[in-house]
Amino acid sequence: LLAWKFVFRLPEDAATYEVLFDTLRNQMLQVHNLTVSVDATVSGGVYPTTNTDPETVVAFPFATLTNSGTKNTNAAGIYDYSGGTATIALNGQYFRMADACGAISLSNSTDGNLALGSSAGTDCTTPGVGGAGNTHASRSGFYHLTKINRKGATFFPANAWLGTKVTANMNSNLTCNANWNGTSLNFYRSGNGCSNTGEIAAVFLHEWGHGFD
Repeated sequence: LLAWKFVFRLPEDAATYEVLFDTLRNQMLQVHNLTVSVDATVSGGVYPTTNTDPETVVAFPFATLTNSGTKNTNAAGIYDYSGGTATIALNGQYFRMADACGAISLSNSTDGNLALGSSAGTDCTTPGVGGAGNTHASRSGFYHLTKINRKGATFFPANAWLGTKVTANMNSNLTCNANWNGTSLNFYRSGNGCSNTGEIAAVFLHEWGHGFD
């Protein structure tokens, strides 16, 4: 068939499309995605309840990363990997993890899977990848806070605060407490007989509740 061929990209989509259009019959013949891409996952070890339990490796939903532009994982922790280098800093759509132990950064240029890992220990202990801020608290906090935020949005879809990005300060150099200070969430290191409050799911949900209220 004789057809016009158009190749274009949309501002909100990283893919490149080819359209074949038959002008004699005034109909579209084909729309084809020319981008070669695969699904990749962002994952890491989190404490599902508290830090006396073993870490469980989970996919991180709504995590923001860079890979030929800015991308976000979906609710299942999956994103469209288009080759090249993918980098994540646990600065997601709804929460930014700011860890006093150091910066968070993990890259992969092989298959796009960003595995933040898991390890023993507490406070500033890391799996040895992802930077000094890739701690139990940052991983667990990102996961639990994102999950409760999205659960809240199903009940209150018009609530504007649920759509904003909140900073969660992890491993602050204090002990035996956590708080919502009106603009950010704050979780403390272990010490003085207390566990790290950024490693306990119930503390995340409690302090998030103050912010939501």
